[in-house]
Formats: sequence, C-alpha cells, structure tokens
Amino acid sequence: MNPKYYVDLDARRGPGPLDLGEVSFLMSQMFKGTHLAIVQECGENASSQNEIAIAFPLACETGHGGLLRVFSEDEKVLGRFLRHPHIHRYVRHLDATIQELPAIQRFATFSRNRVADRLSPSARKRARHRLKELGFAIPAKQDEQPGFVIALQSQSNGETFLLRIQRRDLPDRKGADGAFNAYGLSRTHEVPMF
Repeated sequence: MNPKYYVDLDARRGPGPLDLGEVSFLMSQMFKGTHLAIVQECGENASSQNEIAIAFPLACETGHGGLLRVFSEDEKVLGRFLRHPHIHRYVRHLDATIQELPAIQRFATFSRNRVADRLSPSARKRARHRLKELGFAIPAKQDEQPGFVIALQSQSNGETFLLRIQRRDLPDRKGADGAFNAYGLSRTHEVPMF
C-alpha cells in the first residue's frame, strides 16, 4: 500500500478540556474501533488486504501523544472507515476531514512489540544477560522509541490486555511494498511522518 490520503483523529480535542486519563481512554477506544473496522472491512472483502495504515505522529517515550493518523491509498476506503459504527461515534465529535498527503521526507514504522508485551523489564534484562553469557551478539539499539502501551479489551473473552506499540524512525524511505496487520501496524512497511 502506498498511502495518498489521511485523516487525523485527535483524542486531545473534545467538548472541554481533557485530562491525560481521558485522552488515554479515548485513544484506546479509537484504536479498538480502528481494529474492529479493519477486521470487518477485510472480512467483507476476503480477497483484499488491509487498506488502512495508522501512525501516532506525536508518540514519544511518555506515550501515544493523543493523535491517531489513519492512512489509505483510496479516499473511498477512508470514507467507509469514518462511517463505520465503531469509529463514527468518536469522529462526530472531532474535526475528521480526509486530506491529501503532503510531500513527505520522513518516514517511520509502527509495529506491535510482542516480546515487550510478555516480558517485564527485569525479565528483559535477564534475557539480555543470558544471551551475552551464551555468546550471542546483542544487536545495537536502533533509533527506536521504547514504545507505548494502549489498553484494549478482547471481543472474544472480554479480558483486558496491553498492546505495546514500537515506533522506529527511518533515515530514508525503503520503498518496499508491504501489508499492514489488523491493527493497521507493520514492522516492514513505513508510514509518512509529518
């Protein structure tokens, strides 16, 4: 997918001032709605791949930043996305306008960090230490944000789980065509950053 259009869903905007907890709750709800919209869209069009990608342009060490940017190659796909019941309930309170992508020079990937989802900080430290003991080379840390967490609730069993998302800024565009998963994330395919 090569994005041409985008829409911003800004959880920081609301009818009044929102505190950090309210912004985090709205972000998790919008992210959950995005996931459900992608799953439903792909389920109805079984032959098609996911045509939605997402980015968190304000993400940093302290969190997601409150802004969810949604991309697609096709303006009609974004229109259907905004009308999806799980998204529309939030979008009607936001200024969500589909726009053409500006000329971009910076790119990043946003991917799920499953290892970080499962390991505590002390377990990660022990694992790195054990790998060193066994003689494995520990890869140098790349230009990656440590990641941020979005709390979601499973539709199948109702359990709450944490989805850790990792941002990796890229020095230049790889140009590789890739697929985005059901969360709109990809480890290999980049999204524009602006």
